[in-house]
Amino acid sequence: MRHDKSTEPIGPLSDEDAELIRRYYALPAKERRALAGLPERIIATPKAPDRQHERTSWSYMAAALVVGVVLLILVVVWLSRNGGV
Repeated sequence: MRHDKSTEPIGPLSDEDAELIRRYYALPAKERRALAGLPERIIATPKAPDRQHERTSWSYMAAALVVGVVLLILVVVWLSRNGGV
């Protein structure tokens, strides 16, 4: 397993830096987001369903049904001419 050094501290934190970090995380999330320049809330919008894929799958099913019916008719005709049916 490879050791990931990106999570290791670069060096020891000064007491001042540690205090700033503690104070930052002690703030409510709304204030932390404001300090970071982010909006108060991120409003998730639902993704629209993919109608193109739905149309494609229905067209493939319809084509498969037509091919199946044509093949069935050809088999019945072939069997009737050769005395099978």
